[in-house]
Amino acid sequence: MDLEYTAIRNFVNINDLQYLWDKGVRSEHFFDNSIREVYNFSLDYLIKSEFKSAPTENLLKMKFESYFNNNGWPSEEYLVHIITSDLLEKYRRANVQK
Repeated sequence: MDLEYTAIRNFVNINDLQYLWDKGVRSEHFFDNSIREVYNFSLDYLIKSEFKSAPTENLLKMKFESYFNNNGWPSEEYLVHIITSDLLEKYRRANVQK
């Protein structure tokens, strides 16, 4: 499982996206630049909507067409709590090793 790639499914759910933000997940926690861009776009969308809506799957696929043409939409779905803790832990480990 590619943790970062799988997290994309949570970017289209307002509650999940807000949970990621509230728990401290920031763009620098994503090592893949493409996923970082998708996350930043999703957060901008959430903020501009005054935390009332998240981007749709179709919007992300249209905005990042080349990425999703190459990678597809993640088929696995995991709880946002697991994704969040695993992303933060992966980031901490990488920085401790540096």
